[in-house]
Amino acid sequence: MHTYSIIRRRILKLAGLVLLLGIMAWISIPLGKFLNRKKLDEDRIARVIEKKREQAGIWIDQLREGDFPDGKSAERLFRDQGLALFYRNDSLEWWSTHAVPLSEPWPAPGSVRCFSIPGNGYYLPVSYQDSTEQILALILIKRDYPYENRYLPNTSLQELNIPESFTIVDGPGECQVSDSDGALLFSLVSGDNVATPLWAAYLMGLLWILAYVLLGALLYYVYFVLITFRSRNFIMALGFALDMLILRGLIFWLRFPAALHDTILFQPSVYAASWWIPSLGDLLLHGITLLWIAWALFRHARRVPAGRIKQGFLSWVIAMAGNILLIGFLMFNGYLFQSLVMDSSIHMSLRNPFALTGLSLLAYFTTLLFFTSYFLLAYRWVWLVQRWGIHSVTFLISLLVISMIYICLIGFGPATIILLVANMVFIPALLLHHQSWILSNKVSLLIFLVVGYAVMLSFLLHYHVDYKEKEQRKLLALRMTQSRDQVAEFLFDDIRTKTLQDTTFRRMVNGLVFQGGDETQLREYLRKGYFNEYWERFELMVTVCGPGRLLNVKPAGFVIECQQYFRDLVEHLGQPTGTDSLYFIDFGVDNSSYLAILPVSSQAPPGGKIHVFLEIYPKHIPRGMGYPELLVDETKVAEPLQEYTYAVYQNNELIRRVGRYYYHQTAGNYLKRYGDGQFFSEGGYVHYLKAVDEDTQIIISLPSQSLLDRMAPFSYILVSTIVLLLVILMIRPAFIQRNARKIPGEGLSLRASVQLAMVAVVLVSFVVVAAASLWFLTRINQNKNSYSLSEKAHSVLVEMEHKLSDMDALGPQEAGRVQELLNKFSQVFFSDINMYATNGKLLASSRNRIFEEKLISTRMNAEAWDRLTRNQESMVILEERIGDYRYLSAYVPFRNNQNVMLAYLNLPYFARQAELRQEIAGFLAAIMNIYVILVALTLATALIVTGYITRPLSLIGEKIKRIRLGGANERIEWYRRDEIGRLVEEYNRMVDQLAESAELLASTEREMAWREMARQVAHEIKNPLTPMKLNVQYLQRAWDDKAADWNERLKRFTNTMTEQIDVLSDIASAFSDFARMPRSNAGTVDLAQVAMLAMETYRGVHHIHFQQQWEKSGTFLVNVDRNQLLRVFNNLIKNAIQAIGPMNGEVGITITRTGSFYRVSVSDTGPGIPEEKRDKIFTPNFTTKTSGMGLGLAIVRSTILSYGGEVWYETDEGKGTIFGFTLPAQPDEVSADGKMD
Repeated sequence: MHTYSIIRRRILKLAGLVLLLGIMAWISIPLGKFLNRKKLDEDRIARVIEKKREQAGIWIDQLREGDFPDGKSAERLFRDQGLALFYRNDSLEWWSTHAVPLSEPWPAPGSVRCFSIPGNGYYLPVSYQDSTEQILALILIKRDYPYENRYLPNTSLQELNIPESFTIVDGPGECQVSDSDGALLFSLVSGDNVATPLWAAYLMGLLWILAYVLLGALLYYVYFVLITFRSRNFIMALGFALDMLILRGLIFWLRFPAALHDTILFQPSVYAASWWIPSLGDLLLHGITLLWIAWALFRHARRVPAGRIKQGFLSWVIAMAGNILLIGFLMFNGYLFQSLVMDSSIHMSLRNPFALTGLSLLAYFTTLLFFTSYFLLAYRWVWLVQRWGIHSVTFLISLLVISMIYICLIGFGPATIILLVANMVFIPALLLHHQSWILSNKVSLLIFLVVGYAVMLSFLLHYHVDYKEKEQRKLLALRMTQSRDQVAEFLFDDIRTKTLQDTTFRRMVNGLVFQGGDETQLREYLRKGYFNEYWERFELMVTVCGPGRLLNVKPAGFVIECQQYFRDLVEHLGQPTGTDSLYFIDFGVDNSSYLAILPVSSQAPPGGKIHVFLEIYPKHIPRGMGYPELLVDETKVAEPLQEYTYAVYQNNELIRRVGRYYYHQTAGNYLKRYGDGQFFSEGGYVHYLKAVDEDTQIIISLPSQSLLDRMAPFSYILVSTIVLLLVILMIRPAFIQRNARKIPGEGLSLRASVQLAMVAVVLVSFVVVAAASLWFLTRINQNKNSYSLSEKAHSVLVEMEHKLSDMDALGPQEAGRVQELLNKFSQVFFSDINMYATNGKLLASSRNRIFEEKLISTRMNAEAWDRLTRNQESMVILEERIGDYRYLSAYVPFRNNQNVMLAYLNLPYFARQAELRQEIAGFLAAIMNIYVILVALTLATALIVTGYITRPLSLIGEKIKRIRLGGANERIEWYRRDEIGRLVEEYNRMVDQLAESAELLASTEREMAWREMARQVAHEIKNPLTPMKLNVQYLQRAWDDKAADWNERLKRFTNTMTEQIDVLSDIASAFSDFARMPRSNAGTVDLAQVAMLAMETYRGVHHIHFQQQWEKSGTFLVNVDRNQLLRVFNNLIKNAIQAIGPMNGEVGITITRTGSFYRVSVSDTGPGIPEEKRDKIFTPNFTTKTSGMGLGLAIVRSTILSYGGEVWYETDEGKGTIFGFTLPAQPDEVSADGKMD
């Protein structure tokens, strides 16, 4: 009945795992299809649009009544709800936001179709117009920025939830959105390549990883729970490993599921090492597979048969073979980590943790999986070495020899040395752990391995990151010396042919020459039509030179004929390329460009040629000057020099310096002291010197790392690994409790609890202090920026008033002069400056590109304009946004010397986010290192303090452990009157009371025992006496009757009586043995010899297979009575054979050393012990069999306890039972096989 219930529970668990696995797969696979969908819910979008139009109508009615919201509420209206409002009466008089660059003409009144503001987004208009006023509400549908970066996402209104891959079109499309009257508002068209969002890729990856882990758990459950064979666990582990490899191979070759393999996790462009590691996702799944295999071998290799290998050639071969495999696996792990750092686009450096991405964390987690597998296999390999009796010296010498061989084969590289040294530290530590010398506690071993792992990985990371950075610096220097782009030169030949045949291009060029205007539209036409894709990495400037056009060359300030200027440029600096009319203009290192000349026929008399000059130069991310990161297209422009400081020398003179480091004025000192192509440290920087030729040198520099910077990776790795371990322990409480019940004394002690509590306090305080400090640092930075901006705005205002205070008004006619002043003061104050008219319209700007690209409107911030005009504030500093980029902006009124308001001065303060993140990263590194040191000091203090506090408690515990009823229990001497003293006093009082109670109890027990003994003896003797009486009566009757077969009956009577007398003798002997058991003749006995003698007694039981597991040449000496020990083995073996019954079975005897005790177990493959009978298993006269007196296990228990040992058992219904006992080893006996786990 119980066997069926166990099977039923296991089947239910298996079904639960299968169900959970199915749910994970059901979620992850359709999720990928949903996220990559090309269909949208038109009805839902239409409902949201209709609701927004109703809200817009309410606001329009409010504006018609003259109820205008304040500027702050108006700006928030667009930021929170995507609604922009405009009001004009002849001219624009009010606007709700400066984020929408609305220009003339406005959408026609009554228009409902979506329209685009190029470079900004798509909007749906709702308008009202009468004879005097017009009100326009624009509903944001989707952003359409000209750049793609983290600050300018092309997202839709949050309620619409339109994927970025969809494009809005004004006409029929895949997804048509109409209003309630059926009129088409806009359509959505999906792109050709629908990319899964990054967050969705991570979510799918997480679900699939969990599903794969559950699949491994399911296979593990089938192998080691449903179909367990105790004696075949190692073979089962090998079978499990083979099945896991087959499963992983099928998933790998089938690329299942396809939706997951289309995400960024499985893109070779992110990471690829070889054909069988084509992506980070595949490496992660490989790591999970390997960890499952390592775990199975770790758990179940303990069933490998024990036995001592003869010292000599065979032990050397085994040690060498195992160490070759183990070190090879470690070197492979090192290679994988190297490839993650060197050969991937994943950011792995921990110098700036804010630069880490989800892929970075996944890469570090994958690394942890592989090294965890190494630790598990190393632990079990060292255990096997001890189990097989291979000498430790032999083992360590072979380890050193294999390490030397690997150095010879691979090379004496830093990474190789780091890995081999780590291995030479880890393996001896495991060896000492198994031999119970040091690190005997598993917690201390785990801490040692975690710290060792963090040290090893931080050294590897530092070496690989440093090596990669130096190689990158060499490539940068080489790139700076080779400015020509062969691909661009090749592609331009096709562009030249097509543009000269383009009638629209020719018409636009002629229009500029004969009708006037600037080249902005022509430039955009060329950019979109021809200079796209590969050409996105270049800036394009267009100059149309018609007959007689003059150029005003700034800042030199001279005037020259247009075509003559470019002819002189080609003559003096130009180098011909392989393409006609394309010249390479060499201005020097890192300052070169291309000049293309396109002749266009004039369409006006008297004819002739018009020349279009195209200046093509590489894009760079300008530093400072308020030029924010949002103007960088991260998908098109890579600017590795952004992190560096560099200098260019020409003819031994410094001609260009970029960054914070101040170089020498001449390059001669560097060349003499360090030489070409060398790295050197100077002034807190690490420099790389590269001589382009005899006259040109380049120096590229990076700040040196301090000691705290070098310690930061170690701290981050250590803390993150510890946190991950704590999370695993928190989600596995049932596992911990189950193990605590199986292994006595393995629960958390008071000492460990106090130590953990002290460490937890330090960790919690670290989190609190770090969070508070970051908040405080951010606030200080904001206040500093506000103060700096206020001071700078006041200084600019003073300078502008000095130059323009005599002006009566500022209008378009003064824009040129104002522009020159803004450009000048922008260079002086290192900030962008904008000037707005009193009506809020832009007059001039030192940086027009933000407005030209239509990232924001040419109108003032509505809140600033409202506070300056309505509230008459003297300065307004507020936070503005462009996309997701936040910055401070200051507005001050500008007045002339007659105190007449002329304009509003605006300084946007683009505090560089990267610098703030770097500052915070440095702070985090410092505080992390400090707290790691504090944790180490806390652990040391905790060990000392808890040792001092718990020493008396340990003493009391030892005394209590030795208390024996009726024995000579010792009192404790303690002289301090503290809490421990009161506890000792109570202990001594209880010892005295126990002595009195023991004497009384002993007398009572003796009386009760003899009564019970008499009752049992009477009962047992009465059973054979009844048939004996009947036989005597039967024989008497035969005698009286003078039976003819009297002799035969007398013979049978004699045999029967003899058998019954033997039964009575056995009963008497059993009770006699039980009664006199405490009396013994103890001496030195070898456990193995007695066990072998007991097994030989039962060798004749043919259906039983005996298996012994202990070192054949070892000795296991204990101080006991040999005969009593033999009786213990006989009882346990006999009990095991009777439990198996007539079926074939197996009885195993294992002897191991655990600390100062020997541990003996006798196992059988019987049916197990029913749960309701387990509590009485050691009770005298209790038996689970149909025969016997139930004294065998009671005798075993009484004997073992009398020698200071313990008796225990484990049973599993349907699988068998293990009875075991422990006995103290001889004090001078040294363990031969080490500590068992």
